[in-house]
Amino acid sequence: MSHGTTTEALERIRAITARAAQEAAGAAILDDPRPPPSPEGDRPAEAKPGRAALSLEMGDVRARETACTRLRALLAGGAWRSALELVEAGGLRYGGRLHELRRGEDGGPPLEVESEVREHNGRRVWWYRARDPR
Repeated sequence: MSHGTTTEALERIRAITARAAQEAAGAAILDDPRPPPSPEGDRPAEAKPGRAALSLEMGDVRARETACTRLRALLAGGAWRSALELVEAGGLRYGGRLHELRRGEDGGPPLEVESEVREHNGRRVWWYRARDPR
């Protein structure tokens, strides 16, 4: 893989993660009914109830459901998809989401996902597809 291609891939990954972080931060802010903390920090950290952790957990659940839905839609056609395509659809934890899809833990039916390694410009690249249920 040439240096330019590697650089382009890294830039794409950085853009994807930055976009996902911005979306997650925006969702967390919108989901939190509490007023923003004052700049003076008049409340000590131990006086705050566990609401922040609960909001993050609920945000994680929503993000997981959304990632699983996008991955399920991407794999639905049965075409082979590269790991980079799965990262774009399901985030950097796409492997965990695939694990959930294979077991039906996302609320849908279990999905049989095939995977294989292929050589591409001297590198190993993982490819995935949903197996035809027939």
